[in-house]
Amino acid sequence: MKDERIIKDKVLELAKLVDREFLSKTPIVSVMDLKQDLIDKKSLIIVDVREPEEQSTSMIKGAISLEKFAAQKDELKDKKIVMYCTIGHRSAIVSEKYRSLGFNTHSLSGSILMWVHEKGELIDQNNNPTNIVHVYEDKWDLLPKGYLGVK
Repeated sequence: MKDERIIKDKVLELAKLVDREFLSKTPIVSVMDLKQDLIDKKSLIIVDVREPEEQSTSMIKGAISLEKFAAQKDELKDKKIVMYCTIGHRSAIVSEKYRSLGFNTHSLSGSILMWVHEKGELIDQNNNPTNIVHVYEDKWDLLPKGYLGVK
């Protein structure tokens, strides 16, 4: 149990570093706030900004790809848009870009790593629940017990 706490603390530490870097450029949303918005059925869009190879392993349930978002962006301009990646760096960059274009974008603090630490649901490309996460590279393999990181 201690090792799992150490891993989650590492994710929190890394997420805080990313959040501090981008806070002045784009709003940051916590996993708990996103989960509450989903429970409250608030009108929002979750966008996975990772590469297609990463998305083919798993995505947050209900998320769309950046490619799909870009194709539909004009229809989604009035929605709250929460973007995520592995830890939050890429999603903050993309969020900042779309925010400068007038979109209500936010970056998910800790992104998919924090999502799984907070027991958020993932789906595979067939829309089935999964515990497999593409972790981008070895240093991001900071998953909780019960999850499998692939690269």
